[in-house]
Amino acid sequence: SCIVKLVGKTIIPVYDNYPARNSKTKKVYQKTEPKVRPLLLKLSGLLRLFAPLVKRQVLSANSLDKLLRICHAILKIGSSKLATVQVAVVHLIVVTCAVYKKRRDDSLRMVIEIWSDIARGEKSKIQRNYLLWGNGDKIQTATALLLGILQSIPLTVAMHHEHLEEQAGSSSEEKMLNIMKEVEKSMKEFMAVCKNFAPTLMPRLTENMTKCTAQSKSLLL
Repeated sequence: SCIVKLVGKTIIPVYDNYPARNSKTKKVYQKTEPKVRPLLLKLSGLLRLFAPLVKRQVLSANSLDKLLRICHAILKIGSSKLATVQVAVVHLIVVTCAVYKKRRDDSLRMVIEIWSDIARGEKSKIQRNYLLWGNGDKIQTATALLLGILQSIPLTVAMHHEHLEEQAGSSSEEKMLNIMKEVEKSMKEFMAVCKNFAPTLMPRLTENMTKCTAQSKSLLL
């Protein structure tokens, strides 16, 4: 509840409207930023504390749903001021995808949503919401998230390996066969993700590309 309050009432109203054109909003931003900055650092640290809890699967399904909704809301905010928090969010989602396989589809949809908004967006909206004139934070975030999801599949194999080592004290033929089965299963899942993801993503990236600026085109390609 403290995260919801922090994100919903403090961070989003300030950063979701920055950079803004009217002077009133800019004054609010300048006045509030010194107070918000320490909160962002605390939020980043708090999100990192959730990673071991997710690995141990101690969170209920409802709590995990709320946590992921908050993570997705943070990723949607187009501000470089939230870069540190977004890195923590990406790390948390990567861990979640490794532990909970069913959560991968949600995160892949998040990537598609981010990139689709950029591909279809008007020039002014792209410039304002995604800060592509500066350093393309949103592209980097989406790319890191996608790579993390794909990398989570081998990570899942490593977790199975650790579990098998705990079960069997010494190396055995049965243990190696079990590991190979997990590797084969995970590779099939990896290929399925790639097969399902590419046809959905690529048309959306190229759709209405003429609406993008030259810089956003180069970043997307």
